[in-house]
Amino acid sequence: MSRRPPFRSAILLLAVPLLGCSLLTRATPTPAEPGDPSPAATSEPTASPVIESFDGSEETWAALHAALENDPQAVAAQASAALSSPDPDERFPAVYALGLIVDETTVGLLRPALDDPEPALRAIAAGSLIGLGEAASVPVLIEATASDEVLPFSHPPRLLWMFADDALRSYTGVDFGLDLASQDVQRATADAWQAWWAANGASLTWDGSMWVSP
Repeated sequence: MSRRPPFRSAILLLAVPLLGCSLLTRATPTPAEPGDPSPAATSEPTASPVIESFDGSEETWAALHAALENDPQAVAAQASAALSSPDPDERFPAVYALGLIVDETTVGLLRPALDDPEPALRAIAAGSLIGLGEAASVPVLIEATASDEVLPFSHPPRLLWMFADDALRSYTGVDFGLDLASQDVQRATADAWQAWWAANGASLTWDGSMWVSP
């Protein structure tokens, strides 16, 4: 799969508690000692339901990340099925996992999450897809700038509108220069992005790394 843009991966990991494992901070492998089994001999496909069993605990975060490392295809299959779950607590790990798995050729797996009933899950999906040239992700993130929700599992807690604003600024190069200390900065940010979208949305094109407008 293709290399993910750095910010796309980083914003997804805002939703991860501090763990010893990370898809983006792999530890340097320890050199094998003579007689040790090879990694191929000890690696096993993911059989455990890491999406269904996810409950936000460190153990289930670690299990999810280990499965993403060892058998991403199996996790993708579990996550794709879970996107239609009526339980948002099951859809969250599905959206999160697919956000780290999909690339330009598999964006269709995550696209349904842009219509999730939960604003935070829509925004997390859009935060991944905006860096893959998915046009529908941009208005989803702009909508999220008006939200006062907290990004699920973020440590320290991070407001959803800031998450959305960061993603938009990173992939459009647009910065309105708003004073982040202002009491009304969220409303001003949301209004500015809505005005920008009204003026530029129809002419936006993806140049392979950024959303640009003539």
